[in-house]
Amino acid sequence: MRSLVVALLLGFGAVAAAQPMMMDPSKMSGIPRPDPQVPAGTITVRLIRGQLTNRVVGTDVTLTGPDGKVQTQKTDQEGRATFAGLGGEGPFVAAAASGEQKLSSQPIPLTAQMGSRVMLVFTASGLGAPDGNAHPDKSLPEGTLVVRAEDGAGQAREGLVVELGQQSAATEKIVERKGKTDVAGEATFTGLDHQPTSGYAVRIVSNGAQFASQPFKLEANMGSRVVITVREVSTDTSMLSFAEGTHVLIEVTDEALQVIEVFRLNNAGQQAFDAGADGLHIPLPRDAIQVQAVGQNPNVTVSGKDLVYRGTLPPGDTEVRVGYALAFKGATAEVVQPTPIPFARLVVVTQVMEGLTVSGHDLVGKPRDMQGRQIMVYFGGAVDRDGEMRLQLSGLPHADTRWRWGATALALLVVIVFGVYASGGGGAERMRLERQRQALFEQIVQVDGKLDTAHDSRPQLEKERAALVARLAEVYRGLDELGGG
Repeated sequence: MRSLVVALLLGFGAVAAAQPMMMDPSKMSGIPRPDPQVPAGTITVRLIRGQLTNRVVGTDVTLTGPDGKVQTQKTDQEGRATFAGLGGEGPFVAAAASGEQKLSSQPIPLTAQMGSRVMLVFTASGLGAPDGNAHPDKSLPEGTLVVRAEDGAGQAREGLVVELGQQSAATEKIVERKGKTDVAGEATFTGLDHQPTSGYAVRIVSNGAQFASQPFKLEANMGSRVVITVREVSTDTSMLSFAEGTHVLIEVTDEALQVIEVFRLNNAGQQAFDAGADGLHIPLPRDAIQVQAVGQNPNVTVSGKDLVYRGTLPPGDTEVRVGYALAFKGATAEVVQPTPIPFARLVVVTQVMEGLTVSGHDLVGKPRDMQGRQIMVYFGGAVDRDGEMRLQLSGLPHADTRWRWGATALALLVVIVFGVYASGGGGAERMRLERQRQALFEQIVQVDGKLDTAHDSRPQLEKERAALVARLAEVYRGLDELGGG
């Protein structure tokens, strides 16, 4: 059953996170993705240029049906064109053009249960592209780098501090040089080393926010140019919301609720949001245990029972994930979470279990087939800013679970870190690891019991618990290498 969480994470509402140096959106261009959150008979087509934050708005998108009929819609402020009320199973083909670039999708099938999304990604390349990459330029002397800063509309940003860092593989020493952009938004660095062992990176600081280039090297016999988009930053949290696509995954065991929240954090402003020195705190249920940030977003951490986003949040959507467990007793449980950031729409996903229901916020459940696995998707209404997300689960298995809740929390941690475990083979080593795993579970449960009433000894107990968790992770690594666990 634990594989459900992993399967859902991989298959349900998968969205590229709008973070630099995380994933190349062009690899997703034209690939249709069935999505339970898109109404049946609907296809949405999103146009971007180079990266997710560069939305292509006001552009015609065509959709050709199996009968050759062509429909046309313009992209909105999010870069999306929506085609609704489509009949039949297709396939359909989406297409759009920007300048000399013409893109089309793979054939898009439709099912009776859900709609589909597709993204078309135009390239952002060339000397003037604000993509943060270094582009060799034969018109510049060897060893010369020109860095241009511009706003989201392509206008020059004057008077910004530009920091150029150089690192040599021979010395591993980092040398930093600084410049300032002129009226053309450019800062020029000369006399640079173009040896293959030297690497560079550029950083521009504006109002405390940092905007960086991709790492690069310089070419011999020519210079290079880097163009970086530097947007003004905002501290206005009223521009933030959890957009369509945000969903809560709940797996029910006879031990606890295992929860993963997938937030599509939307910045509706034209400026990047600055989370400040303390970061943007998203509180989780106060009864949550084993809270863990999920995924590779370097801006996301956990502090106590809060998910924390640090740094700047670009306009548009940024995906962040967090996982935790909740112990329950009896046949019912409640998930209560403050919402300083509002939900545009609440969506909850669970496995199919006889008698299990989820209620609250006008949720309506619909069965779905996800990669051969039956799930329930509950669609609800919005959740207000400074309110509460309050979910009631009924029909839970309710064996006596008091001594097992700590172990369940660790099971969630293992799911997050190690993924799906294969079942298989025996042997003395497997038996040894299984005994060690059980012993560690029991020790963790004992420590958890002490933590409930601990005061002065709490730091030491938390340290002891962390050490046990680390040892348990090693045991699961061993089991995973053996092909099971």
